[in-house]
Amino acid sequence: PVARFLNMEWEDAPDVRERLHTTRHWYAFFSLWTAFLERQGWRDSVDLEAWHLARDMGKTVLGMETMEEQLHSLEVVPVPRVLDFFRHCGQWRSYMKRNIYHYLRGELEPMMGTSTEFPTRTQQVIDFRDQRFRERMRPFIEKGGVAVFVGAAHMLRLRRMLTEDGFTVRQVRPTWIHRMRARLRGEDDLYRIPADGDR
Repeated sequence: PVARFLNMEWEDAPDVRERLHTTRHWYAFFSLWTAFLERQGWRDSVDLEAWHLARDMGKTVLGMETMEEQLHSLEVVPVPRVLDFFRHCGQWRSYMKRNIYHYLRGELEPMMGTSTEFPTRTQQVIDFRDQRFRERMRPFIEKGGVAVFVGAAHMLRLRRMLTEDGFTVRQVRPTWIHRMRARLRGEDDLYRIPADGDR
């Protein structure tokens, strides 16, 4: 109400009530979260950037899921998790900042540790899709000359799966600062399957 009174409302702001009443729970989550990120100045998409870059380079782009499979994965997102995420919308800015911080430092585990509140990051959604991705990317990886793009949340299990399949999984650290931080933390670039009890 204050923003409306001062004529400071966000331009093209989403109609929250309309989204909650007329769309699927997962769509309401994604559309409102995206609108929030855009309000913070975050208008880029790594997925689209990679897709356009590959197309501009004349590369063949293949999806690892059909639209029907993606929709099925979204339908199993628990409604209570979406509602809980909405109830804590006051913390969205801190979620975003923590994820950016760990993402730019190349720290996967801490980033996932701060994003477990996200509705789509459930074991049912992530694990099922990880296995699908593993099966569909493997023939292309074996052939070589490919790049595979997945969300960061999928890397926790996929790196183990690929290592079990006999591939060498290495984290690329883009700058000397990333490499120095990793050395100070005692981290190796190679991912190895931990021994039982070391998980």
